[in-house]
Amino acid sequence: MSQPTPSEAPLPAGFTTRVALDAGADRADDLARALARLGFALRREAGRLVAESERVEAQDARRQLRALGFGDREYQVSLEHVLARGVR
Repeated sequence: MSQPTPSEAPLPAGFTTRVALDAGADRADDLARALARLGFALRREAGRLVAESERVEAQDARRQLRALGFGDREYQVSLEHVLARGVR
């Protein structure tokens, strides 16, 4: 079996982890500070706080937030995979 040529080789996939929460929730400020300390970029969007990171995987984010005392019902986590096309 031959090795793929560089143009045939699979490209690395990236990801973005998003954590969303109600901006008016009791512990929203505490959760936002915790996410910022974990390296997430924060923004407000239609009454919600949205935190994004391309370095912290979704399950790691959940694990770290649980370790800090935040419950799963206080936020929603999503992971978006991005395939880098044409970038070498």
